[in-house]
Amino acid sequence: MFSSYTSVGFCGSRSLPESARPLVSSVVNTVCSGPSPGLQLAVGCSVGADALVLSSIPRHMFSNLTVFAAFGFGGKGSCSFSAVSIVHAATREGAHVRWWAGGLPPVPLKQRLALRSVALARYLTQHPPAALFCFLSSPTSTGSLITCRRAAQSGVTIYAFCVGFSPTLLPFLNRYGGWIPVKFAGHTAFSWVQQ
Repeated sequence: MFSSYTSVGFCGSRSLPESARPLVSSVVNTVCSGPSPGLQLAVGCSVGADALVLSSIPRHMFSNLTVFAAFGFGGKGSCSFSAVSIVHAATREGAHVRWWAGGLPPVPLKQRLALRSVALARYLTQHPPAALFCFLSSPTSTGSLITCRRAAQSGVTIYAFCVGFSPTLLPFLNRYGGWIPVKFAGHTAFSWVQQ
């Protein structure tokens, strides 16, 4: 399945619970066990889904990983939901980090986080064909949905996992598509299909 993708991104809710770790690990490991050694990976810098993804990346894939950080090296400009220590651990394993991916310190934090989400989506669209896996603990996860909407605009394949809420509440990414259930790594995901 993943031999057809050049890049795969991960995003999700900052409030994703620790109980979602088996789901996240299963998905990440399935993605990383594909036959494409040049597969590029991308993820954000927050607690919750991003942190669970970062802690699930196999060591041999860190050199293929780009982390989009809304803060600077050493945690400058970070906040209580920044996964600073996990991002720094990823750099020690060989990951590439785009510090200040959402703008420099004068940019307000909320805007930096949104622009970081846009930067991750842009990265995927610049490395097609691409897929995005989104782990949601809420149907109103703003940053994650920004990433999904931006990525879907450019034809990135979107897979959403609903953790703790009904998939009937998944918001539409635009007015020209819909969600269909698919199986991935033994779990039910919802793939966005453009019509």
